[in-house]
Amino acid sequence: MAYITRANSNAIRRKIDMVKIGNIPTDDIYHKDLSFLSENERRWLAAAKMLYEDFDFFIEYAYSENKAIDTKTMVREGNPPAFHSDRACENLRADYKNFYIPPEIHGRGDIEISRFRVWFSENEDLLTSNPERFITRMELVFKLENPPTLKSIEALNSGTVIEEDFNLQTIENQIDNLIEDSNKLRMDKIKSRIITQFGNKSFNKQNNIEIDKIIEEWHALKSQLKTKLLQYFMVKFNPNLDYNGYLLERLGFRECSACKKYITQEKIHNYIQNVTSNEIPF
Repeated sequence: MAYITRANSNAIRRKIDMVKIGNIPTDDIYHKDLSFLSENERRWLAAAKMLYEDFDFFIEYAYSENKAIDTKTMVREGNPPAFHSDRACENLRADYKNFYIPPEIHGRGDIEISRFRVWFSENEDLLTSNPERFITRMELVFKLENPPTLKSIEALNSGTVIEEDFNLQTIENQIDNLIEDSNKLRMDKIKSRIITQFGNKSFNKQNNIEIDKIIEEWHALKSQLKTKLLQYFMVKFNPNLDYNGYLLERLGFRECSACKKYITQEKIHNYIQNVTSNEIPF
C-alpha cells in the first residue's frame, strides 16, 4: 500500500476535470436526493466519491493532470508530491515548513536560485541547530551585500488517517440534517423563488439586503453539506488514504526517499536473518 496526506488528497480533488466528467452518473452519490444541488455540483461530488471508492475510475474519467508551477520564490517548490510505503514514516506525519528565497538571491536569476536550493538542503540541519551561524555562512557563500532574513511559512500536518473520532453514522446524521434544513429553506415560497433564480449560480451580491441574506444562507448550507459528503466518502471508502503506488505515480507522485531507504534496509536485514550457513558465500 501507499499512503498520502489529506492535503495531497485534497490537491488531487482540485484537479477534477469538469469536461471529462460531463457524463458521469450522479444518481448514486448518496442514499438521499441531492437534486437541489446544481448539475455541476453533483457531477463534481460523484467524481470526488470515486477518488475514495474507485481510484482507477477516477484517474481514467475524472482527473486532469496539472504540473506543479515553480514560482522560484520558495526553497521547496515545483517538486512532485510524495507517497509513502511506510505508514510510520516521519515525513508522512511531519508538519509543513518552507522558506522564501532571499530577494537578493532571487533577483540573480534561475541559476543562483537552483544553487541556493541545493545549498539550503545540504545545510538545513545547521539552520535548526544554529540559525545565526547558518545566516552568516549564507552571507559568505553567496556574497550577499544586504543582511539576509529568512521568512518561513508553516502549516500543521494534515494527517493521513481519520484521527478524529469520526463515526460513519454520525456523519450520515449530520448530512441528513443538512438536507432537511435545505428542504425547509426551500419550502418558503419567497425564499424558494430566490434560490431557484440565484441559488445555483456563483454567489454575486444583488444589492438587496434581504435577497443577499437568503443567497448567503443557501450557499453556506450547501458548502457545509458538500464538506460533510466529502468526509463521508473518505470515512466510508478509504479512511486511511491508502492507494496503489503505481496509480499514484501516474498522477505524478514520487515514492518518498526515506520510505524507499527504510524498505531497502529492511529487505537486507530480513535476508541476513533468514540466510542459512550453507548459503553464506564465504
